[in-house]
Amino acid sequence: MTTIETTYKGWHIEADDSNSEPHEVIKIDYDAVHTDGRRVQLDVSPYRPLSERTFHQLVDLGFPRRVSNGPLTPEQVESLWKEQFDGRDDRP
Repeated sequence: MTTIETTYKGWHIEADDSNSEPHEVIKIDYDAVHTDGRRVQLDVSPYRPLSERTFHQLVDLGFPRRVSNGPLTPEQVESLWKEQFDGRDDRP
């Protein structure tokens, strides 16, 4: 388990790539962990890196669940964020 060095509104990311075998596509499961101990499994693609911006958007959105049959992509998170916060200047 690796902690990605970003904290936003008390949340940080833990990334687990222990399910990946050498010479295979890397699969990373992401959890958001709050300073008070709460933990949320992020419903994002395990095959794409999670950017700091996308993480901030997920926090702002309250950790949304998938909108299709697969985990959320960064583009879907961006679209959800724009739908909810369009017009605000305090973008993550």
